[in-house]
Amino acid sequence: MKLKTLKTFDSYIEAHLLKTKLESENIYCFLQDESLVATNPLYSFAVGGIKLQVKTTDYNTAWEILNENNPQMKSTDSNEICENCGHNGFYNNYKSVKGLKGFFSMLLSLMFQTYPVYYKNVWKCKKCGYETEIK
Repeated sequence: MKLKTLKTFDSYIEAHLLKTKLESENIYCFLQDESLVATNPLYSFAVGGIKLQVKTTDYNTAWEILNENNPQMKSTDSNEICENCGHNGFYNNYKSVKGLKGFFSMLLSLMFQTYPVYYKNVWKCKKCGYETEIK
């Protein structure tokens, strides 16, 4: 059984809400990295958040259920193509801290052991790592 990531979360509460919704529709799902992020929320940035994964056969059905609640969501499997390398696979809602603001934000968060003050949600190409704004 192969699993495919449907969505990533920073908060395990949001992840469990959507997981419960999918399970009520008889869709098997799994939360990857949930325990790690729940133990220390700062690890969310290191592992890429809590990943809600579903069977590849149930992916389209789960995506439709997700869109019932939030119609503005876009699939990472859409026809979007990386401007840098031409690849069409993206990490959705990747937390980017690039730039001077991001550097100082991460420095302060490490010093005071808090959440970073500044980050942007972007799409990151799985092949080359190029970051683009969420459209």
